[in-house]
Amino acid sequence: MDKNVTIITDPEGKKIVLINDIRFKGKRKEEWKEIEDYLKEYIGEYSEITETAEKIYIG
Repeated sequence: MDKNVTIITDPEGKKIVLINDIRFKGKRKEEWKEIEDYLKEYIGEYSEITETAEKIYIG
């Protein structure tokens, strides 16, 4: 599965991994079980910050 993630920095300097997927776009009600199952797909993966080569673990 091709996953599109972006790593950003919040105003406090903490790194945040954004999962860019339109799977839930346009839904009017959150289906929390569906969201939980979706997020579990990313557990155990690493993303790398290109500028610093720092690795972010998604656990």
